[in-house]
Amino acid sequence: MKEWVVLMDAKDEGREEGLAQGREEGLAQGREEGLAQGREAECRRLVESMLQKGKSAEEIVELCDYPYELVKSIEDEMSLAAKGSGFPPFISGDP
Repeated sequence: MKEWVVLMDAKDEGREEGLAQGREEGLAQGREEGLAQGREAECRRLVESMLQKGKSAEEIVELCDYPYELVKSIEDEMSLAAKGSGFPPFISGDP
């Protein structure tokens, strides 16, 4: 009977260690995802700000080293939002 108790204690300890490790890994993954979302939000804010100040998509790509497709996508979304709001559409330096 004593051996059974020792085995159960070892099993419980292993389970607790596994749960603790899983929690730590989950927290680390959550932090990484949160940081990535924060970087994406800051990138978007910067691109929007530069577009509003009249910078072209090409200038933003050159200055910030962001992918052209990303900058153009944000510019297109801003243009659509402006059209739907009743304000004049956003105009960038693109021909």
